[in-house]
Amino acid sequence: MNSPISKKARATRNKANRTPEKALEVAERNRIAAQRSRDTKNNLVKDLEKENERKEDLLGSSFSEIDDLENRLAAKEVENEDLKTLLAAKETENARKDTEIAALRRVLGAISVSCGTVLGA
Repeated sequence: MNSPISKKARATRNKANRTPEKALEVAERNRIAAQRSRDTKNNLVKDLEKENERKEDLLGSSFSEIDDLENRLAAKEVENEDLKTLLAAKETENARKDTEIAALRRVLGAISVSCGTVLGA
C-alpha cells in the first residue's frame, strides 16, 4: 500500500527527477502562464479604464444637459415675469378704458337728459 506523500515532498521529488530539458520546458510554460496572467490583468485594467472614461463622458454630458435645462428654465422664468408685467399693463389699460367708458356713458346720459328736456319743452 502506498503511503500518502505530502505536496511539498512530491514537488521536491518531481524537481529532482527533472532533466535539464524538462526543467527548461517547465520554466517556459511557467513564463508563458505568468505573461498570460499579466496580459489578462492589463487587459482587464484597460477595459475598466475605458469603462470609467465612458461613464465619465456620460456623466459629463448629463451635467451639460442639466446646465442646459437650468438655463432654459431661467429663460422661461424671465419670459414668465415679462408676460406677468405685460398682463398687468393690459389690465391697467383695460381699467383706464372702463373708466373712460363710464365717463362717456355719464356724458351721454347727461346729453340724453338735456335732449329730452329740450325736446319735451
